[in-house]
Amino acid sequence: MDPEQEARPVLDKLTAENFCERINAKDGSLWTTQAAPEDNPSKWLGWMDIAAQMEGKVAELKRFVLEVRDAGYVDAVLLGMGGSSLAPEVMRRTFAPGEGYPTDGYLRLHVLDTTDPATILAVEEKIDPAHTLFIVSSKSGSTIEPNSLYAYFRSKVEAVVGAEKAGQRFVAVTDPGTSLERLAGEQGFRHVFHGEPTIGGRYSALSYFGLVPAALIGVDISDLLERAQVMARMCYNCDEHNDGLKLGAVMGWAWQQGRDKVTLVLPPPMASFGLWAEQLIAESTGKQGKGIVPVAGEPLGSPQDYGNDRLFVCIGIKGLYDCPPEIAALEQAGQPVYHINVDGVYALGAEFYRWEYATAVAGSILGINAFDQPNVTESK
Repeated sequence: MDPEQEARPVLDKLTAENFCERINAKDGSLWTTQAAPEDNPSKWLGWMDIAAQMEGKVAELKRFVLEVRDAGYVDAVLLGMGGSSLAPEVMRRTFAPGEGYPTDGYLRLHVLDTTDPATILAVEEKIDPAHTLFIVSSKSGSTIEPNSLYAYFRSKVEAVVGAEKAGQRFVAVTDPGTSLERLAGEQGFRHVFHGEPTIGGRYSALSYFGLVPAALIGVDISDLLERAQVMARMCYNCDEHNDGLKLGAVMGWAWQQGRDKVTLVLPPPMASFGLWAEQLIAESTGKQGKGIVPVAGEPLGSPQDYGNDRLFVCIGIKGLYDCPPEIAALEQAGQPVYHINVDGVYALGAEFYRWEYATAVAGSILGINAFDQPNVTESK
């Protein structure tokens, strides 16, 4: 079964309804006309332009990295949850050298997205607080976990370098005007990077939330952003080049057919991408009794292991990693498999954008607001 061919009527309908023109114009009615003013989808589409905006911030980030390297920092610890931590974790697993390998002068990144004592202690044992930069990352600035982690590590740093010098070992990534921004000013943080208020946390991979930690470990963020911008340009028009629209139409078609589970099959160098994609898809579409369930990291079974509730998406790296043989068997058995081929791990920039766009498309097909997060908001 060719899912792209099967989804052609859905794709044609999106084109006929001017989906691309309307999303480019930030038309929130593509998703809902019932949203509260603060949740209106038109206010949450800043992710569409962020790669181009961040291109203008590359020089600033490079200067910041040089500054902290010259100051003698060896490690960076990111304190964040959910959308503030998953893209950095993908960057770390994809680009950072393994434990014990040289970092070419860049920082070693540790991502703490839990208040589990054993996990905190494991990170603490790997670092010297005097030579560690802590990134307090919270879009709202009021998330309990990173704020609690900050208080804990602030006390550890002060015990080593004193209260006056402790603040220079912390930076914040947060939206303008948050309590975290105020705290950073009061307690002498080295720097505050402002998030874009029109981007939700799970769509923030290509903003400061993802790029600050990426730059610190030596990722070529210019390359990452250029690939994202190429994908954004491809997604501008409703034509055969719009890879985000095609993937979203396939996801929406599959959901209409009762195939509400999307299984991601990823090449080893990009395996961690599934961590980020799971949150993006699940939190964006799982509401109002509807939803697409992402499945990542699951070993592939034989055809008889699956019913009619799956869509498979296989990403390969040209010349290095093809889809595993199990995929061919699933296709022969009639399971829908959507293929994506990329030219290396820096394609992550394009994939972040492709999947954000596709999730927005799928949300429109499901008839839900792909950008609000009622359960997350209630928990804060």
